Amino acid sequence: MSGKEHVSALRDLMRQEHVDAVYIGTADPHQSEGVATHWRAMQWFSGFTGTTGYCVITLEKAAFWSDGRYAAQMERELDSSVFELCNTSVQGTPGWMEWLVKNVGAGSVLSMDGEVLSIADFRKCRDYLKQYDVSIRHEVNYPGMLWNDRPDIPDAPVWELELPYAGESRKDKISRVRSAISDRNADCYLGCCLDDVAWLTNLRGGDHPIYPIFHGYLLITPKEVCLCMDEEKLSAAIRTHLEEDGISIFPRNEVFPLISRLTSGSRILMDPYKTSLKLFASVPKDVHIIEQMDIITYLKSRKNPTEQENIRTSNLKESAAIVRFIRHIYDRLETGTVTEYDLVRDLEIFRRMDPDYLMPANLAIIAYGPNAALPHYRPTEEIHSEVKKEGMLLFDICAHYKTGTTDITRVIPTGPCTEEMRTDYTLALKSNIALATQRFVYGMTGDVLDGVSKAVQWNHSRHFGHGTGHGMGYLLYVHEGPGKIITEFAPPFPYARQVPLDTGMLFSDEPGVYKPGRHGVRLENNLLVQEECVNEFGRFLKFETVTFCPFERSLILTGLLTKEETAWVDHYHEETYHKLSPYLNEEEKIWLGEKTQPLV
Repeated sequence: MSGKEHVSALRDLMRQEHVDAVYIGTADPHQSEGVATHWRAMQWFSGFTGTTGYCVITLEKAAFWSDGRYAAQMERELDSSVFELCNTSVQGTPGWMEWLVKNVGAGSVLSMDGEVLSIADFRKCRDYLKQYDVSIRHEVNYPGMLWNDRPDIPDAPVWELELPYAGESRKDKISRVRSAISDRNADCYLGCCLDDVAWLTNLRGGDHPIYPIFHGYLLITPKEVCLCMDEEKLSAAIRTHLEEDGISIFPRNEVFPLISRLTSGSRILMDPYKTSLKLFASVPKDVHIIEQMDIITYLKSRKNPTEQENIRTSNLKESAAIVRFIRHIYDRLETGTVTEYDLVRDLEIFRRMDPDYLMPANLAIIAYGPNAALPHYRPTEEIHSEVKKEGMLLFDICAHYKTGTTDITRVIPTGPCTEEMRTDYTLALKSNIALATQRFVYGMTGDVLDGVSKAVQWNHSRHFGHGTGHGMGYLLYVHEGPGKIITEFAPPFPYARQVPLDTGMLFSDEPGVYKPGRHGVRLENNLLVQEECVNEFGRFLKFETVTFCPFERSLILTGLLTKEETAWVDHYHEETYHKLSPYLNEEEKIWLGEKTQPLV
């Protein structure tokens, strides 16, 4: 059926069930960054193939929301006679709840799928809609009742992350989690996020093309550690290892009866931003719920010494691939026509030269010219631009190696560049250096440090509208909480302004300069938080740069750099050559040597 037919069928069902509106989003029961097709009801229902969007259907009208990245795609894929198209990047566009209350009357009933709706999101919607006498029904997934060809949940096998890569055994992690449960005056813990489940179990999976996760839940009680997952994903050997470490295996949906059987008087920890309303509702009335940030969210954010050393290695492996990739870009420009999407495919050739490479960790951003002014632009097979022999090319690429996850952005000239381009490149570099070199007293959160980077540009009457950096996972999600270096509240990082940065945390450092219709610059390294010193003024921390990939010397205006910044770049390039050379052949080392010469 088409989107128009789906809307008609849903309205028939709504009338039968006395429902006035239905919200359909892109979410799963684990609040995942990457949602499997089994839960992508919005895409199935509407026909929209983008990764981000949501719609609201009333008995008379329908509207669809997505951001500016997908404006053209919305117009191309959605029937405008059925859906009112709403671009959230356009100022003045009504939010979906604002639109809803203007299109339904008092006493109306809105349906939302409680299986994929977090507790926090439910309360936000409930409290807003209550003002207009609109109630929420969350027990039934009405679009799901019509989805006859719904894909199965992915069934890829899991694999073990051995101790040389994980750096900490399952038993030790479980012990630390149990201690944290006790410290919070609780005796049970529910873990819903897939990266949290993978971290505790030292398992990785293949349920998503760019995230090595598997679908499951954790329930820790005083007597058991319960892993609820599709058991066919486990080999006999892995199952034995888990059981030897005290982990009991249950079917994935057994989490509901397990929770319903919790002992009267138990105290269970749940994260309202990560737990679905359906799970929350399954807790017995005589069990006390303690709502806090997930224990594992914090524990896994502080990488252990083994993970830190492996992260350094993975960054060198990815940087070596990037060196080869940049040389390849210039070769292709000399020999014929090349597009952004050609380069997306070519990148994988150079990564696969390393046996530890597993998969990309994002959909590659490779943006030429004006496209680079869109921070989240991604070329596709259908929509892309030719890379010309003038101006600049930006690439923001992430990768999973068995030794960790990387996120690196560079900008290179593809031909002559203007003074304006070089100025903007240099200012982005100065902002990058400002964060990388900043020392700070313990207790600082990401919103404070965001200003360190942005102040450089404010002094030149410039500003970039995204956070300077985000927390990063270790062979999990490339975006990981609790930390994010951003001033504004960021919904995927609800605790960013509450949790101070601490040793072992891994962040991106990616300031930019964006000029719509002209060009964009973003320069990104990865930083580990390390101890600086303890004195009578307090405990001080610093950043360790772990990415070593050359900046483009021809785009740097040295007159805009301070002596300290110039010395930093020269030292960085010296270290880059020293660290990357063992991964390169002689011809590549010569090229890198030229790229890392002193600025002056």
